[in-house]
Amino acid sequence: METIDVILIALIIIVICLIIYTWVSNRDEKKRKHARELIDASAGGYDEFANKAVQEIEKIRPDRRTAEDNYRAGTLLEFNLLNGETENAPRGVLGTIMRNYVETFERMAENAQQMREERTERIARHIQAERRPPEIVMGGFGGGGGMPLQTVIMVDHIEDFTDNDFGDLFDGEDGGIFGGLMNALVGHIAQTAPIVREADREERRERAAAATETRTEAITEYMTQTQTHTSDAQNVHDSKVNKDLRDSLLAIEPSLRRDKTLPDVVNEMTEFLFESDLNNDQRELVIKSLDIIAKDNYIGTLQCTEGHVFKTVWDRTEAPENAVNSKLMKEALATALVEFWENGADHDAVCINGRCGRMLASLVLLDYDDSAGAVQTKEMIKNEVIKDATGIINDSIDEACVSQIEIRRKVGQSYKDPKIECDDVEEEKFIEEMKQKINNMMEHKYRNKLSVRDFDNIRDDIYAGL
Repeated sequence: METIDVILIALIIIVICLIIYTWVSNRDEKKRKHARELIDASAGGYDEFANKAVQEIEKIRPDRRTAEDNYRAGTLLEFNLLNGETENAPRGVLGTIMRNYVETFERMAENAQQMREERTERIARHIQAERRPPEIVMGGFGGGGGMPLQTVIMVDHIEDFTDNDFGDLFDGEDGGIFGGLMNALVGHIAQTAPIVREADREERRERAAAATETRTEAITEYMTQTQTHTSDAQNVHDSKVNKDLRDSLLAIEPSLRRDKTLPDVVNEMTEFLFESDLNNDQRELVIKSLDIIAKDNYIGTLQCTEGHVFKTVWDRTEAPENAVNSKLMKEALATALVEFWENGADHDAVCINGRCGRMLASLVLLDYDDSAGAVQTKEMIKNEVIKDATGIINDSIDEACVSQIEIRRKVGQSYKDPKIECDDVEEEKFIEEMKQKINNMMEHKYRNKLSVRDFDNIRDDIYAGL
């Protein structure tokens, strides 16, 4: 065979391999995109859309799944496992969730190591960090396209998952392996989470430095990248939301009337509909919602039943302190029941977590207690902390720039002009002072709003930007 023939055959084989690779990649991307569309269409429970989304993700070749693919599959099952909505979920659901979460961390750890190696190479070759447009900042550990999520969201949530007590939800085979699976996952997280977090911070620092001219601009850009912004029907299961809902429920439970039962208050709401401002279509939706509430299903995240939540909120509307707003509060509660069907009357109602959240939130701005029904996600609080911290940093730099002490003034000026050199010891002192101010602010405003782990992680994220 002529040499040219051998080369031609080799080229043909390479082309065929590239075509197959591209076809497989595109097929996986289509599945990933379809799963995202199904998640967006989900009402927030383990409904038909969520079930199909998990199936789509599982069709992606295991060796081609990203950290985000595994995370999505795990969260769809886990969010609704907490509410007992696992009728459509696969058998061995706990094991499936944990396997997805372990694989999520494995892929993030692999990407973190790869990023560190690339960073080391860039430093060794004295090459400026690659500039990337802001929209690419999201999801650095996802592993290529589809379902963008920030790494920190995935790490935080999986850590939160291990805090849940699932013991009472399982028996038989699942119950027997529960402890071992959870211990394995906790160990895996303890080993890989710090690596992933630090690599994520390094990446944000590099991107911020590459996209800006001064240190002040770099810090601001880093803080912007550290903020999180998500929109997902499944986010009603956020751990901070669940805590706020539990706290709100406990706060209003003293208003519970022991002389009335759940059927009594369901009937009272039904009668109230005829004097409400709702139209006929809305009244029909409320009746459908009351039928669901009357089943009194248990909600694990609140450790009570859905009927208990409804009755507690209804009784709150009749508390003597709420006499002036009582009718408005009942209107708001009725509207919350209409919103059970935000995806349309021909679709499933939102999940039980979302339903209870809507009922409790109906109290906001109407209850005599201003804090009643108020709910914040961990993401919302984190973004508030970062905004406050950025203000402290900018104010500190401005103050240093006009300091009467020259050595401190040069430190402040160096943040705004890269040509100005400053004393290293004085700069380190300045940074420690900023850290102390930030810590004091967080202790005063946010200590009671966050878990110890979340408080420390958010603070460390901020410190890393200095």
